Amino acid sequence: MKDTSKINNHSAIAAFQIIEEMAPMNEDVRITDLARRLGMPRAKIYRYLQTLCNIGYVRQDPVTERYRLTLKLFHVGQAIADGTQLTSTARPVMVQLRDKAGLTCTLSIPEDGGMRVVDIVRVDSPVQIVTKPGALLSFHASAQGKVALAFGDPDLLPAQLAADHPPMANGEAFDP
Repeated sequence: MKDTSKINNHSAIAAFQIIEEMAPMNEDVRITDLARRLGMPRAKIYRYLQTLCNIGYVRQDPVTERYRLTLKLFHVGQAIADGTQLTSTARPVMVQLRDKAGLTCTLSIPEDGGMRVVDIVRVDSPVQIVTKPGALLSFHASAQGKVALAFGDPDLLPAQLAADHPPMANGEAFDP
């Protein structure tokens, strides 16, 4: 089999960098702001945004001329999550676990950089966990990450110990 690890389409990479930069934003964004954050020329950002608008993944406000992602990405992600055997197999067990423990149950899988939340079965409570499916939780500062470090791939813990980690939300450094 041919090694394709070095084959990259830079246009596809740039488009996804734009999408990933826009995803956590709560408000429409200007081309200038995206260009500054991503270190790309404004003209390049404009071309990619227009393409993403044309295929329905981004919309432009006609008054402010700012951009926002559409729910089309959500539908794509949801279709992927719904179509995985892991999610469909785990969900009934998660429901049982939630009902027995009286706590929210979260399914996450390890990937580069942390644990990706795949599914959540929430408990009806006045206090709610606000993590959403699709979120990437760090190995060193999340319950899911710490479980993966303790019981997952044996190579994961040494790699995390050798890595630089930003301080946790409470300001503490990673200390296994």
